[in-house]
Amino acid sequence: MLNKSRMFVHRARIKHSMKLLGDFQFTPSNPGYNVREPFINARPISYLSKENNNQRQLFPSAGISNTSLRHESSKAGSGPSLSLQTQLGKLPVPSLKDTLPKFLRTVHPLVNNAEYEETFDKVKDFAKEGGLGHKLQALLEKSKKTENWFSDWWLDMAYLGYRDPVIVWSSPGIVWPTQIFQDKGEMLKFAAKAIAGALDYKISVDDQTIPVEMQAGKPLDMQQYFKVFGTTRLPATPLDKQSFNPDSKHIIVIYKNNFFKVEVYGEAGEQLSAEQIQASLEKSSQKGQWYGSRSWCADQQQQG
Repeated sequence: MLNKSRMFVHRARIKHSMKLLGDFQFTPSNPGYNVREPFINARPISYLSKENNNQRQLFPSAGISNTSLRHESSKAGSGPSLSLQTQLGKLPVPSLKDTLPKFLRTVHPLVNNAEYEETFDKVKDFAKEGGLGHKLQALLEKSKKTENWFSDWWLDMAYLGYRDPVIVWSSPGIVWPTQIFQDKGEMLKFAAKAIAGALDYKISVDDQTIPVEMQAGKPLDMQQYFKVFGTTRLPATPLDKQSFNPDSKHIIVIYKNNFFKVEVYGEAGEQLSAEQIQASLEKSSQKGQWYGSRSWCADQQQQG
């Protein structure tokens, strides 16, 4: 079991859109979730032991970096959403002297002494001057010339090539506070207002009026906001394909294991009201009830 783990919580900024849900009272017993991330000492361990934690040199001389703390986002910047993109810092390439000791520290609790000794020897061979480690490190150093050497690899590894469910495991998700509905009509009214609020937020995204997120006085990359809507993955091997449709005029509604295409913009391109969206949701739910009953009957016939 790893000694420490870190959870990152991605917070969506939709407060002004949530005003559309003013009719509904959430149960006070479940006001939501507040996850506090502890500060974690990020000092890399440069020396690791085989059995009794005696210091054992991996590199001729390995420096110790200063403690690094993660700061929460501070006040937003002014100007359009992408106005501070040129001020973004470059993602550094970690050195072998930082990476390999961290790797050994991660492996240590997961293997026995013999396996750790074998791993240590391989890592030490990997770190030899002029060896494979330094050749690969040189390639990484060259990649620093790109805008972000890590982004394409992360997209493939964490999303397009990831074969477990993406939501929650590697992507953010939203869990609504507990809400008790008196009937299905009230539930659909709530859903319609939530959709209308999301569409209002999309206007802010498209118009670049979302304030720039700041952390420790420095701007954060705002480009990801522009793929919150209209983006999906298309199944493929060995990697899925990303499909981005910024001009899409519909949403997908899942009801009773059936998928429905629901238009949320009119023929002239105008955004539909919450009442119009609710009417469309009611039609989909009626179809879903019929399809669901039909599927149940088919299952019963097969079992019978």
